[in-house]
Amino acid sequence: MEKWMLIRGLSRQKLHWGEFPEHLKTLSGAEVLFEDLPGFGERHHESSPGTIEEIAESLAPRIFDSAKLVDGKINLVGISMGGMVALALAQMHPEKVASLILINSSFRPYARFYQRLQPKAYAGFLKAWFNPVMRYSEREILRLSSNMRDSDECLLDEWLDFRRKQPPSRRAAIKQILAASRFQCESQKPVEHMLFIAAKQDRIVSYHCSENAAQAWGADYRCHHYAGHDLALDAPQWLAEQIVEWRQSL
Repeated sequence: MEKWMLIRGLSRQKLHWGEFPEHLKTLSGAEVLFEDLPGFGERHHESSPGTIEEIAESLAPRIFDSAKLVDGKINLVGISMGGMVALALAQMHPEKVASLILINSSFRPYARFYQRLQPKAYAGFLKAWFNPVMRYSEREILRLSSNMRDSDECLLDEWLDFRRKQPPSRRAAIKQILAASRFQCESQKPVEHMLFIAAKQDRIVSYHCSENAAQAWGADYRCHHYAGHDLALDAPQWLAEQIVEWRQSL
């Protein structure tokens, strides 16, 4: 049985994956695993490292534990900043990565700064991360990241519950932002089997970031035409279908 490791992005935790893991498990028949980034979720008491590489190093012993590997390998799925972390892990330990799926991620040199954070998202981004009112902050994150559930108050209540139970610090979020902004990948494709998935209507990160990287590395590419940045939230079944169909085609 194959295993999939899911890694979330900026200031999110594993509970934010929502319905997607269950779709992936059902369609693939594989075991789906999760790891929170330091400073968030179950690791909210920890300090967040200052670089993507250091974040990846902190995850490596957990992800590449022999009990989690099948024939010495595991499949990595990362969304947004989680994609940068997954990529860094693959660069450090390519022999342990069966396949690498990056969702709405971005990194230099294959994306320009105005593609990695689109100008139209600047105001909302500042409101989301620096507003002291928790509900307002989470609502702005939802509005920015979702095109399908951006006014879902029940979902917003769930997110607020996550944040109350395992509160992240503003310092941890700022350190993640800085780490993501500085991240630059290596020039060589890290593993043979790579899939980039993007959302054409992503209001935070331009889909060209995934498109450019896929083209540069000769990797496979899929694009959803109306979902937002949090593709796992807006189109969980579609996302799982794309990943499973691609993996089975290899």
